[in-house]
Amino acid sequence: MPAKPPTEYERRLAGQPIRQLEPWERTVLLELASAAGLSDTLTTSAALDGYRIREMLDGGMGSIRFVVTTECRTGDRFNVAERFYNDVDGVLVSFTLNLDDRGEPWEIDTWKVDFSSLKQPPSSAADLRATP
Repeated sequence: MPAKPPTEYERRLAGQPIRQLEPWERTVLLELASAAGLSDTLTTSAALDGYRIREMLDGGMGSIRFVVTTECRTGDRFNVAERFYNDVDGVLVSFTLNLDDRGEPWEIDTWKVDFSSLKQPPSSAADLRATP
């Protein structure tokens, strides 16, 4: 069966620059991976250094998509772990880890409940909590 053509969103996302994880994104990923009970091999220093991401087109809320060299992968398991944070303006932010069909990070979906941009990301794991 031939692969589906990319959506307009996927084409636009592919134009985003590829970069490494920011320190705060590493912290969020570690917390989500721990909450999901993922293999430690996915969160070693080498793995964290090796991840490449693109910022998703979400209006600046902070969502990221993990980039891999193989094209044959799809989002498969969604909402495997979630953590919450209050931005400096007091608005609730949800971070959700989604995995691909190989059980590896696909994206961290960030949702600020008023849909505004993230003003200040969490500075440490202590800023994240399991309940809203």
